[in-house]
Amino acid sequence: SAVLSLASVFLFFKPGLEYGIDFSGGSVIEVQAPGVSVSSLREQLAAHHFDQIALQEFGNDGHYLVRLPAQSAEDIATGTKVQAIKEQVLQLAPDASFPRVEMVGPRVSGDFGDATILAMILAGLGMLVYLWVRFESHFALAATLTLALDITKTIGFFALTGVEFNLTAVAALLALIGYSVNDKVVVFDRIREKLRDDPQKPLMQTLNESITSTLTRTI
Repeated sequence: SAVLSLASVFLFFKPGLEYGIDFSGGSVIEVQAPGVSVSSLREQLAAHHFDQIALQEFGNDGHYLVRLPAQSAEDIATGTKVQAIKEQVLQLAPDASFPRVEMVGPRVSGDFGDATILAMILAGLGMLVYLWVRFESHFALAATLTLALDITKTIGFFALTGVEFNLTAVAALLALIGYSVNDKVVVFDRIREKLRDDPQKPLMQTLNESITSTLTRTI
């Protein structure tokens, strides 16, 4: 587990996370263009100097997400580039529609990043305090360490697979923290019961039996 978490830390720095618009800034345009292939749409945009965009198939056929990198504050305010992309799509597919357009400036995306780090730290500290009060210090420290292993491996999964890391991913990580600690509480309760029933039993055996007895619930 520790080796996988260390590898995940390296993956976090290189190749790094595929940050979504929430963290990197820029624009996302959802396009519905029935009958238009992803290759023809990419060629149409590239022909008009939109080489830096990321084009992703999304949902049903003819449904795409167009991602535009971070722009200047003026471009975001006026929506010039977004409008230009819409015009190119309409030239290719006059019946195309744009159900969703999101624009995030670099200042806002930076604030999101700071808030995410703060949320993770506060969640971890909150769990540490709760377990310290509910059980004992060594239980709390063990759970916090395991929590760090869980989170780092999940972030490593994002880095390895290239899955977009956005605010939804942050919500998933916070949910993971809650679930992970909930699982630890169940196991710790069982350990405490077995320690009271038979204090002389070897600790390793008590831990093993406690984890095994809660394994079906965990799965």
